[in-house]
Amino acid sequence: MTLRFNAEKPKELRHIGRILELGGIVALPTDIAYGVAADASNVEAVKSAYAVLERPIGEPSIVHLGHPRQLKDWAVDIPAVAEKLVEEHWPGALTLILHRHPHVSPLITGGGHSIALRVPAQEQLRELLSNFNLGIIVPSIGDDYCTAEDAHKLLDGKIDGVLDSGECSASAKSTILDLRGKQPVITREGSVPAAALAALLGTELEIA
Repeated sequence: MTLRFNAEKPKELRHIGRILELGGIVALPTDIAYGVAADASNVEAVKSAYAVLERPIGEPSIVHLGHPRQLKDWAVDIPAVAEKLVEEHWPGALTLILHRHPHVSPLITGGGHSIALRVPAQEQLRELLSNFNLGIIVPSIGDDYCTAEDAHKLLDGKIDGVLDSGECSASAKSTILDLRGKQPVITREGSVPAAALAALLGTELEIA
């Protein structure tokens, strides 16, 4: 039986953090929908999350962070423009692709040397990740799974817990911006408009 935890109660939020810290997997909300979360630094936990969703091992996942200060724990060779982007759009719907830190398992990057990182707008999730200094993958259960009840019905008995933080409210996925080359490239258009990013950076942006 999978227990449900209330994100509004600090003790229960900490319990979810402890489960993740110990290698467990839980369902929790990102900005769009509920997903199955695992500590991105724990290879076995990542494998378990993928198995629950019947997702192929090695498919890349976005790593969600609690605070921009965690960026250097997950990426290297971070360009100067990243600071401006992070200041303006984190927390929020902007995912940055950077060079992954050597300690990061290629399991979560599709075997490549890049990593996708984001600080979500969801407040309790940020608090959880920041307090436990965690980076997590949260592959989506599906766009229609927007409440804890939805997630619980599907995954009861398959995961260690469900964090109930109400209904997800965002309607569009994050914009993904690749910062590894000489010029930033938008690899997925989303909630943050390309025009806004171009204006902030003072340059035209290629859309792949």
